[in-house]
Amino acid sequence: MFKYIRLVMVFCFVLSSHKPVFGETGEVIDMGSSLDNLIFMEIFTITSASKYQQDVGMSPVAISVLTSEDIERSGAKNMADLLKRLPGVWSWVRGRSDLDVGTNGVCEDDNPRLKYLLNGQPVSTPMFDGMQWPQLPVTFEEIDRIEITRSGGSALYGANAYTGVMNIITKSSENRKSVLKTYVGDGGIQLYSLTGAHSFGKKLSVAVTGGWRQEGVKKSWHKSTNEEEADAYATPIVNVRVDYKGAQEEKLSLFGGYSNGEGGYGATPGDPAIDHVHHWENRLLQARYVNSSVLDMTQIQVNAEVFTVHQHNYKPYADNVEKYNVSAFRHHVEANLTTKVFPRQTWLVGGVYQYNFIYSKGGVNNLKLGREHSSTLIGSFVQNEYNIWDPLTLIGSVRYDAFNDVSDELSGRGTALYQVNKNNIVRASVGRSYRKPHLYNQYYIVTFPGGIYQGDPALRSQHAIHYEAEYRTRSIPRHNFKLSYTRSIFEQVYFNHYTVTGGFMSIRKSSTDHVYLIHTYIAEIDGMPVRDVLKWYANVSFYYAKDDTISRKMADVPEYMCNAGFQYFILKDLYLSMDYHYQDDVYPVEAGTDGVNGIPAAIESFHVVDAKIGFSPRKGLDLGLSVENLFNEKHREFPVVPERTRTLYAEARWSFGGSQ
Repeated sequence: MFKYIRLVMVFCFVLSSHKPVFGETGEVIDMGSSLDNLIFMEIFTITSASKYQQDVGMSPVAISVLTSEDIERSGAKNMADLLKRLPGVWSWVRGRSDLDVGTNGVCEDDNPRLKYLLNGQPVSTPMFDGMQWPQLPVTFEEIDRIEITRSGGSALYGANAYTGVMNIITKSSENRKSVLKTYVGDGGIQLYSLTGAHSFGKKLSVAVTGGWRQEGVKKSWHKSTNEEEADAYATPIVNVRVDYKGAQEEKLSLFGGYSNGEGGYGATPGDPAIDHVHHWENRLLQARYVNSSVLDMTQIQVNAEVFTVHQHNYKPYADNVEKYNVSAFRHHVEANLTTKVFPRQTWLVGGVYQYNFIYSKGGVNNLKLGREHSSTLIGSFVQNEYNIWDPLTLIGSVRYDAFNDVSDELSGRGTALYQVNKNNIVRASVGRSYRKPHLYNQYYIVTFPGGIYQGDPALRSQHAIHYEAEYRTRSIPRHNFKLSYTRSIFEQVYFNHYTVTGGFMSIRKSSTDHVYLIHTYIAEIDGMPVRDVLKWYANVSFYYAKDDTISRKMADVPEYMCNAGFQYFILKDLYLSMDYHYQDDVYPVEAGTDGVNGIPAAIESFHVVDAKIGFSPRKGLDLGLSVENLFNEKHREFPVVPERTRTLYAEARWSFGGSQ
């Protein structure tokens, strides 16, 4: 361990002796000047909380934001590691191609209880409404910011905004530069990407990215394959962003992404013979049209998306016999109107249509009641933000969703924001959210040695009610401080019902009539006490989870997690960042309860420290050395999967040219 610490110290000493970088006219190039603009979150305009731009201080729900600068300087290489530093976020790495992200103590495999958006449009896999992160056809380089709300969002986003909304927003091509990005790390981890950006006059701009992303080294999957050998993935990634400015206030944006690769998960808990080996192909096309010139202070927005997924799964213990073959696609169209024509009010009105189709074939798995299934959604929503008088703003929203395969849903949310003074805001809100059973929950069948798993077509939607209170202040010089409390009530939670007869195990997806309460207490602070030199943050999240039906404390939710980190600019072209994460013990479900996360075994508490040194020897060139688990602490983030150990990375980023 000490040799790595000495290496970092020597690296810092050598680079700190480097002279500041000068421009062509002799001025000092300020590599950290944007830091001051990033620190005070209240200057941000966000879109995820209300579907229109608003100051983050006026968000009707608790929200966290990560900017592109935060992402680049963090050194994180996957979404779970990047997000776990945020308050109220629980993420884990099961394996290199199996990451899960949740909020407020609720997380599960692929986690369909968090709404995943890319540029404001759904990007979860149509088969199970969750995320398989390596298959997302976007690298960190394309991301402008990530916004995460930590409370139910069904009042605007409908199904599966059960515990919150995560919106990944890609950079506009208008002001982008061409970028070559690469990193390599221990264990075959590597990324290579090249972005070319160009503007054609003042109206049209294009950015094209191509790259290769890999974690682990692929080995032949056969009967003797173990979880370490199968723990890998590799995929090429291509995406295109086109932005066009029309007459007056018209804008058109197109985004297309493609990924095609193969990977393998770790062994299935309880049955080490089953490894999830798969090959996928994803195609994503999004379009957005915005017109702000129809009426004064009114904007019309239309979003459309086509998402196609094709996936093969295999049985490695049977010499790569195909397990199943699934194709699915989603068509999504949404239109909304935002207007401020009424004094002191902002109205949002919109409608959405979505169609999902899934087709499955294979000798082992199938879809019950036929090999294909479809679902249709027609929804409408409305929100009013009304500033009654200067200190007090009321925000109310409601949404109605009609489905062809499950019961219709009505969701709502009400918020009161009181601005005590320019530096202090108090917020209180209550909302109802739901999660729709996905097609695998209802119709999926899988056989394995000694058992069978099958879905239940009779599953109802899960429901939750969230009560929130939050206090935000900027009274501390150059700092933001927040205290928040959330009380979430969960009903009709899904779980696996096990029965064993004659040594044959039957697992059926069922819903429980138990009611679960999760109380979440969060304190967070971030600030920049020394301008352009030091930026830091710290947060702690406490959870108290209870099965209210039998008055018993739940075990499969950690009691608390805490994070802290800083970015320190040794020179304007040299910085050091460190991030610390602690997670408390997590235990499997207690006898007589069902739990909300399905943790099959205990997870011991662990500490993680990640660090990165970044250096800019010349304008446009950034070099970095980063390390995960700096102090060599092995830890397991999910039961029955490989431990995570120290990983070293070397990285480089070269930006050149420009879109103008």
